[in-house]
Formats: sequence, structure tokens, C-alpha cells
Amino acid sequence: MIGASPAAYFDGNTYFLYYQGRDGTYEQTGLATSTDGINWVKHPSNPVLPHGSVGSWDEEAASAGGLFVYEGTFYLFYTGRPLDGSSLSIGLAASDDGASWTKHAGNPVLAGGVPGTWDWFVGDPCPVVRDTIVQLWYAGNVHYANEWSIGYATSPFTPTSVPDAGEDLPRGFSLRQNYPNPFNPTTTFRYALSEDAPVTLKIYNILGQLVKTVVNDYQSAGYYESLWDGRNDVGSHAASGVYIYRMVAGNFTATKRMLFLK
Repeated sequence: MIGASPAAYFDGNTYFLYYQGRDGTYEQTGLATSTDGINWVKHPSNPVLPHGSVGSWDEEAASAGGLFVYEGTFYLFYTGRPLDGSSLSIGLAASDDGASWTKHAGNPVLAGGVPGTWDWFVGDPCPVVRDTIVQLWYAGNVHYANEWSIGYATSPFTPTSVPDAGEDLPRGFSLRQNYPNPFNPTTTFRYALSEDAPVTLKIYNILGQLVKTVVNDYQSAGYYESLWDGRNDVGSHAASGVYIYRMVAGNFTATKRMLFLK
């Protein structure tokens, strides 16, 4: 069985859709992608956000709620439930590529109230990040009662408030959306290598003409950042408009779009 969730994202080239899947015992989160919003491909690593371990607060369910993307990192709020169904709580996970997720070490980040309160169960989180504050709307329920209400919570936010992949090696090759986008005058590219490989990162204009070679090197496995200052290979300022950047690392290839505004 599958179900809908409000978690979706478009990076300018690909739609990311997160959905609930249930096998009769566990409810987990899957990912499907599309380039046209009509034809979808399920991710080969599904479920990308599995249920928790035995005895954990999300042992029975880890169901996607809302998400946001900040400086190229995906942040997903999800509803968790233990196997005995005694509570619903909200957790947080982070990802470099939208597919490989790390659950927050301090989960659940929002637990329900005491028995009998309107938000004994909490779930269906919907976040918005503004400046350094995360605003979170969520559903509350009195232990499977018929009526649900909407609650509101806030929390200070910095990118380091959620663990990234840390010092562990990436589990795959990935290229994030550049940040900021649109940009002026500089933007940053972030990518990950799960093994040593020759890497090129090149920028093209909308006609397919090479504008700038940002990276051309053999690199070790790890996480990388590269900056583009809006200049082409001969040092002149590039024109405003849509640009394509393409990364090739071994057998891995990824292409994304960005907008340069002056």
C-alpha cells in the first residue's frame, strides 16, 4: 500500500516526491523522481527512510511530512510511531542528495503532550524556514480521537543543528543544487565522492557552449565545495541567464540548472 505526503521538491531539473509505503506491519518512506511531473521512477534504494530499530520511538512507522532545502541540504520532518502504537511523535532527518538520509541523533524533535491533552499524538509536520527560525505546523490528536487540531512550534535553526554525513565517507556519488540559486555574483557547488575518481565540473550556457571549467582533477573520496565567481575561462564576466553545470566523476554523471542574475 502507498499513500501521499506533502514532501516534494523541484531542483530545476528533477521532481522529488516522497510517499508512504506499508507492508502490513511497517510504514516507511519511499522516493520517486520525475523530469516531467507525470512519469515517475521509484528510487532503487527504497525505502529511503526506513522504520526504526526494535524498541525505538519510530519502530513501526517513519512517514514523510514536509521538507525544506537549505544551502543544498534536504531537511525532512517525519511522523514516527512505536510498534505498540502508544504515541505519535515527529522526527527530523537530513540528506545531501535527497535519497540517503541521516536521522537526527536527538529524535524525536517534537513529542506529544501528556495523556488526555489535545496533542497527545502529534504528526503530519509542515515546516517553513525563515532566516534562522524553523516554523512548524503539525496535527494534534487525543489518542485516536475523531477530532484533529493544528498546532504551531518554532525552533532556532542553523545548518549544523542536524548532523550531516559527518566524517564518514559518502555512500554514493552526488551533486547538490548550487547555493544560492538564483545568484549574484557568486555561487557554491557541493558534491560527494564515495571513492577516488577523476572529477570534472563544467559550466555551459543554454546553447551548450563551455563557459567555465570549475574542477578538473583526480580527487579522493569525500565531500567537496567549489565556488564560481561568475567569470568565464578567460576572466570576463558571464552574462545574466540560465546556465547548465555538469559533473562527471568516474562513471557518475549529473547535470543541473542555475540562474545568474545581475
